[in-house]
Amino acid sequence: MMKIEKARNDSQKLSKLKKCALVIGTMLLASGFLFGPTILIRGGNIVDAETESTPVFSVRTANAQIQTLKAYFDVNGDIVSTQQVDVFPDVSGRLVSVRVALGTFVRQGDLIAEVEPSRPGAVFMNSPIFAPISGYVSKTPISAGMTVSSNTKITTISTNEAFEISARIPEREIAGLVPGKHAEVSLQAFAG
Repeated sequence: MMKIEKARNDSQKLSKLKKCALVIGTMLLASGFLFGPTILIRGGNIVDAETESTPVFSVRTANAQIQTLKAYFDVNGDIVSTQQVDVFPDVSGRLVSVRVALGTFVRQGDLIAEVEPSRPGAVFMNSPIFAPISGYVSKTPISAGMTVSSNTKITTISTNEAFEISARIPEREIAGLVPGKHAEVSLQAFAG
């Protein structure tokens, strides 16, 4: 009787081991499909699908050399003068013409724009806008055809005596900015 019971226990242990091995094998196979390389069976042979479909790239090599690396970055900025005047119209209406462009030199009293103050049913003469000082047009935020009011900035005129360039520098670059560093500036209005 003991032999039969021992054989039955051994059979149950073997059955549990087979089930455990089957579960572990299934898990390994499933994880291989999910995380491992893909395999194909072609002509009865196992073929690695990744090597079959992976593109081949040519690689060019060069000898390493010791060189000095120079870091730089590009930013946009604005020309700011210590002596500048914002120009506003006297009346509200439609901006008929703007006679100056960015970078244009104007003399005090030059006509720089005209505003048509007419309302429906009434016709008025165009209201001229004159340059209050001599200098260069450094900002032209609006264009002809726009509706303006007496607090709409038409342009900014700056004298040519003291200019600065104001630029927003990314925070990651600030540590490298120290007095004495060189900067290269190019202006859209003054080519070259």
